[in-house]
Amino acid sequence: MSTDPEALITDTQTRDLCGGISTMTLWRWRRDLGFPRPRKINGRNYNTRREILEHLDALLAAEAELKAEAEEPLKANAEHREAVLEAATEQLQEIIDNVLSDGHENLVSEAFARNIVERIDAEEPSRITIKF
Repeated sequence: MSTDPEALITDTQTRDLCGGISTMTLWRWRRDLGFPRPRKINGRNYNTRREILEHLDALLAAEAELKAEAEEPLKANAEHREAVLEAATEQLQEIIDNVLSDGHENLVSEAFARNIVERIDAEEPSRITIKF
């Protein structure tokens, strides 16, 4: 296959250039994704290598943009969850420190208190309850 960007390539070569897609996939891409329409020469379909590569580049760029947009809420949600966990850990640590400093060691051992703080990362903060 020629590497000249203006060389005409057949549908078979186009499908190979697109990763070995099927004839039906190429047809759907033309119908649904605006893939370049072929030129008919003696009943066979031809495109230039350049127009196929440009369209593939545009599709990949659009896919990357959509992926980045889709990841934004996930990133924000992860940051929010981290902030909630940090706040819950601080509040729990304060409660435990108050209990221990008031001489109520019989209510909660320091080892138990540290265990609660360590396990908070694995739990949903809104569902953590402490029973004495």
